[in-house]
Amino acid sequence: MKIWLRKSNKISENNIIIYYNQQNDRSLKQIVKIIDLYGLRLKAYDDQHNMFLIPLPLIYYIECIDNKVFIYTKDEMFRSHERFTKLKNSYSSEGLIQINKNTLVNKVHIQSVQIEKECRRKLYLSNDESLIVNRKYSKQFSL
Repeated sequence: MKIWLRKSNKISENNIIIYYNQQNDRSLKQIVKIIDLYGLRLKAYDDQHNMFLIPLPLIYYIECIDNKVFIYTKDEMFRSHERFTKLKNSYSSEGLIQINKNTLVNKVHIQSVQIEKECRRKLYLSNDESLIVNRKYSKQFSL
């Protein structure tokens, strides 16, 4: 696979054109899905109440603590005013999977899964954090 990048001052927005010879190519489908996911952005706020639109692929996990929803990226934390259940229902088909009652994790950032006691799993993320998967949700991580 070859990738060419060309800068042009004549266009008003970025364009991506993909030439392919096999539509069923698995890697091609994954690339298109990732590009599409960058269009999905979650509204979030930092500690100074500045608003950010965070692309879904940059989100590592979402956690609900005391009815407050927090969005974690590689090394930052933001607050969301959306309800946890709305985020879960809206983005489960986009790769956010529930691992316990209060946590959604972006499966693209899962590096490994370790078996723990009592049928639990521990997820290691690409930012060196780890999260516990409760028994109820561990079936999706069967080894």
